[in-house]
Amino acid sequence: MKPLPIGKSNFKQLIEEGCYYVDKTQSIEELFENGSKIILFPRPRRFGKSLFMSMLNNFFDIDKKEENKELFKDLYISKSPYYKELNTYPTIFLNFKDLKSDNYESAFYMFRSRIAELYRNKSYVFEVLDDEEKEKFNRLKSEKGTFDDYKESLKLLSTWLERYHKEKVIILI
Repeated sequence: MKPLPIGKSNFKQLIEEGCYYVDKTQSIEELFENGSKIILFPRPRRFGKSLFMSMLNNFFDIDKKEENKELFKDLYISKSPYYKELNTYPTIFLNFKDLKSDNYESAFYMFRSRIAELYRNKSYVFEVLDDEEKEKFNRLKSEKGTFDDYKESLKLLSTWLERYHKEKVIILI
């Protein structure tokens, strides 16, 4: 008997642990066929948004190419012509699910921490940056950026990832 994925929102963990999973990978095919640049998935609380975004991140993220080969092999998308897109895009995945705070300062501190972690995970882009960009990258990575640095942090990282990979970036928030 398979375990139920109660409280789990990590797609890779669900698949690797053999949990029950309702295959929603057909939606990946629908995303390609839709062709929109921006897509919003409004759903109620506890409706699987984080799990869905985790699944998209595992499918698209070029940094996960080696570790994700097996995750999608028995799912709908593996029989789709879009399966060739598996792990071919630089991807930024930012989840605010657990970012809860009673005040602005604390919320900003947690946001800053998430951005720093994201920058640390994508630090390989450092090699394509000029000196000024390297300074800004290091400030953000070490949580010492200005408020304006954080306002533009996702745009900057997206630009740098695109420069490094020579491919448009997928942003999942």
